Amino acid sequence: MPVFSARDVHRTLHSTLQACLVAQGLRSTKRSITAWTRLEPLPLTLWFQCDKYGWDALWGSRFTMEMQLGEPLDPGAGSFSNRARYWHLLTSEERGVFHAKGNEIIARLPGSLQDAAVSVKDDSGEEIVVLGYKPTSSPPPSGADFWMNYFTESDVEAWAHLLQGVLVPLMARFEAARGEA
Repeated sequence: MPVFSARDVHRTLHSTLQACLVAQGLRSTKRSITAWTRLEPLPLTLWFQCDKYGWDALWGSRFTMEMQLGEPLDPGAGSFSNRARYWHLLTSEERGVFHAKGNEIIARLPGSLQDAAVSVKDDSGEEIVVLGYKPTSSPPPSGADFWMNYFTESDVEAWAHLLQGVLVPLMARFEAARGEA
């Protein structure tokens, strides 16, 4: 299986999400990561970050989406109080849909098929995966940092299509929450 690099992820996300985001008044930035910005009604930056450890032949990789309000418009340059990851903005129902997609992808990763995940029990007896991934029975809470796993381009496309369905409400929730702060 050929490597699906971070550059490939950004290319796929850009080509899949560009029309949706442009329709919302955002413009693509000329950066090494996939990011879009908008100046009005409030300065907004939306971007994707790939896992710093890259792609693995057993476990693929993962990425996340983050938004920030205010200037500067550079991804990640704004105050943490004006930023949020996508998972924090999803409704309980939306988290269920994203969690199910994550479990579907994790279940067919080569590492999962080879039962190669390594886990330990913490002091309370809860299983903690320390190498690889395992499907989980329920979505993490809204305050968790849930990244989107992928192994192939079709996995990234599937995530992008899910995101297309929630981007407009996510931006509205984010702006409403941060606009009140």
